[in-house]
Amino acid sequence: MCAKVPGEKRLRQIKELEVEKLDADLRQASLKRTRNIYLFVGIVVIGLAGGLWSRLRYVHRSRAPPSSTKRTSVKACYTTSCLKKWLRN
Repeated sequence: MCAKVPGEKRLRQIKELEVEKLDADLRQASLKRTRNIYLFVGIVVIGLAGGLWSRLRYVHRSRAPPSSTKRTSVKACYTTSCLKKWLRN
């Protein structure tokens, strides 16, 4: 019977080590999953910010009056009706 006691202790220690290893693996997998989620969300936020910035620049440029085009169109308008039409726009 004395021979079984040290063997049982060893088996118990082996089982405890296996449980600890599985627990550590589970913790590590959970941390990796959380990291990947935060990384994905960060990339999406940066992409959205870049898209909104691009859209803002486009809208700003489209609303700005094209000064060089209007200057040439004024030179091309010789009649007052053409000038009045240009001033309305």
